[in-house]
Amino acid sequence: MTPTHTPANHSHHDRPGHGPALGDDSNLAEFLNLDGVLGAPVLAAALNAAAGALGTAPRTVVDLGAGTGTGTLALVAQFQNAQIHSLDASPSMLDRLAAAAATADVDDRIETHVVDLDGDWPAVLPHEADLAWAAPGLAAHYEPGSSNRRPFR
Repeated sequence: MTPTHTPANHSHHDRPGHGPALGDDSNLAEFLNLDGVLGAPVLAAALNAAAGALGTAPRTVVDLGAGTGTGTLALVAQFQNAQIHSLDASPSMLDRLAAAAATADVDDRIETHVVDLDGDWPAVLPHEADLAWAAPGLAAHYEPGSSNRRPFR
C-alpha cells in the first residue's frame, strides 16, 4: 500500500462536522467495524448491482469516506483488477485501513489519501475514476451534490 496521506483538505469552520476529523476515532472505528459486519449482506448486494450497472470492470475506484476500510476491502474483492483510492478525513482511520489491507495481502492495490470531501479531493487522484463508492450515511458529513460528479468529468 502506498500511504500518500495527501493533505488536500481545508476546513469549513462555519459548518460543524465538516473538515478534517478530530483526535481519537477509536469509538467511531469500533462502530464502523460493527456496521460493516452487520451490513455485509447489503454491501455485497450493492456491489453486485454496481458491477452489473458498469458493464465493464473498473480500473480505478474511489472509496469516499473509507473509514476503517470495510468498503475498500469489499471493493478490492469485487473488482479484482482495480486500483482503489481510499479517501478519508482521518489519518487514524486510514492507518486502520492500511493495517487491514496488509493483513488481507491486498495493500498493493490500495492507496490512502487524507482529504476533506468538501474540498478538491479529485486532485489527489492520478486520473479520472471509473467508479466512486460512498456509504449511504456519508452524506450527513459533507455536501455530496457537486463533489460526487467531479471525478467523472
